[in-house]
Amino acid sequence: MPTFASLLNAPKEILVFNNIIMLIAYIVQAFFFMVLADKLNITNKWRAWIPVFNLYLFGEICEKETGAIGYKNRLILTFWMTFVSLILFYIFNVGFLGFLFAVLSLGTMICHTIFQLQGTYWIYKKYIPKQAILGLVISCLFMIGQIVFECIIMNIFRKEQTSEE
Repeated sequence: MPTFASLLNAPKEILVFNNIIMLIAYIVQAFFFMVLADKLNITNKWRAWIPVFNLYLFGEICEKETGAIGYKNRLILTFWMTFVSLILFYIFNVGFLGFLFAVLSLGTMICHTIFQLQGTYWIYKKYIPKQAILGLVISCLFMIGQIVFECIIMNIFRKEQTSEE
C-alpha cells in the first residue's frame, strides 16, 4: 500500500504530470465559474481565480441556481473550520487534545466535501439532467472527468448564446 513517504519518492515525471492536470483542472473550473457567474449576472466574477474566494462564488452560484439559502456560508464555514482544526491538530498533536482536533478536522473535511458534491450535483442536474449522477461519480473518481463535464456545460451555454443571436 503506498504511503505518503513513497509518494515523495515517486518519479518526478508522475508528479509533474499530476501537477499539470491539477493546474488545468483549476483553470477550467475557474473559467467555468466565471461563465456561470456571467450567465447568472453575479458581480465580481474575478473571484473564480482566487482560492477560498472561488468557494464563496461557487456558493453564490448554487444559491442562485437552486434557491438554497445560506449555502455559501456553509461552504466557507466548513472550509475555515477544517483549516483551523488542522492547525490546532498540528499544535496539539499529543494526547486527548490531538485526538479531539484530528476528529474535528476529519468531520469538518467530510462536511465540506459533502457540501461541494451537493453543489456540483445541483449544477449538473440543472444543465445535464440525464447525466447528473454519472457526471458526479466520474468527477469524484477522475479529475479529468470534472474537466470534461464542465466543458460540456460550457458548450451548452455557447450553443444557447448562438441560438439566441
